[in-house]
Amino acid sequence: MQTELSVLEMQILLRCEQGTFTKSDLSQLSRQKHSLTEKQKTIRRLIIQDLLTEKALPKIGTKKVPVFYSLTEAGKKWVKNYNGNYPRT
Repeated sequence: MQTELSVLEMQILLRCEQGTFTKSDLSQLSRQKHSLTEKQKTIRRLIIQDLLTEKALPKIGTKKVPVFYSLTEAGKKWVKNYNGNYPRT
């Protein structure tokens, strides 16, 4: 697992701590600073590092297949460690 994560990777992991993360949520995250392509590549890196999991779940009564992202156990551990070591002022 990578020890140093980019700011965008950290933002995504912290966002997933709050619940599931959809592709539409991805477009809203850091809208001005990062392109959608950059965010998609970042998500892929997090999945490869086993910090996120991706699930495509077909929507009942439609042809849409939404994709959801959530933290793996390693991702949850990273978030817990990050929050525990975050500098307090």
